[in-house]
Amino acid sequence: MPTAKGGAVGPGQVFDFGRYRYDIDAARALLRAHPRSPVQVPVATLQGFFGLGIVVVDAAYAAGTDLTEPLILAPLPAVAGALVIDGWHRVWRALDENVPALPGYLLTADEVASIRTRIC
Repeated sequence: MPTAKGGAVGPGQVFDFGRYRYDIDAARALLRAHPRSPVQVPVATLQGFFGLGIVVVDAAYAAGTDLTEPLILAPLPAVAGALVIDGWHRVWRALDENVPALPGYLLTADEVASIRTRIC
């Protein structure tokens, strides 16, 4: 089961989901190298990830997160949507505080391919 805490790979942060590991430090480097405007991400649509136990967060840590820091999203073309690969604690806090949307950066499919590795 993935956790929103990420796992350490060397000094970096990763997000594991399904068969894949996403390198969050590499995603942040891509965003610094290729800036873009954030999109608004409605958080209510993400609540099910918590209810089903798909994503687990530390609520105490979530309470101190910065809701102005954009989420990072990977496109999921098969379902015409996107997966939050960084920012689940912020999503938790936003839901807890009834914040309807958070800013987020949507990576391109090519960018995701460069930061994702298959783990099983």
